[in-house]
Amino acid sequence: MARPSSPSGSRVALYLRRSTESHQEESLDTQRTGATEYCKARGWIIVDEFVDDAVSRAEFKKRPGLIRMLNRARDKAFELVVLRDESRLGGDTYRTGLVIQDLADAGVGIVFYWTDELVSIDTAVDKFLVAARNFASELEREKISQRT
Repeated sequence: MARPSSPSGSRVALYLRRSTESHQEESLDTQRTGATEYCKARGWIIVDEFVDDAVSRAEFKKRPGLIRMLNRARDKAFELVVLRDESRLGGDTYRTGLVIQDLADAGVGIVFYWTDELVSIDTAVDKFLVAARNFASELEREKISQRT
């Protein structure tokens, strides 16, 4: 994954997701603060925010924030989506990959502020690395569900 290099003034959207109501009550505020500070340091303009609260990362069809974000991406409403990491986007290797591909097809980049990374799926190696990270996120989700 590459480092983000979008110029100051780039239009960005934030994507925030919290898994359950009792889990990490401050999570959305923490994500919002981290993403906002990250964007501010780069001179990026936050034009929208999409939130899914108390929704599992395994669930894709019942995430109104995600669906709205994908629709707005197709409308060219922003150039980048900024989120904490791949676990916020999804916890299913294939479905998360499809979301990433949908955003790329719309010309929208994805930036993980936690690690200062721009998601790239330009080459077979890039796609493999994204799939491996999505697999790790899915495996983590499965382990969490086994413990609870």
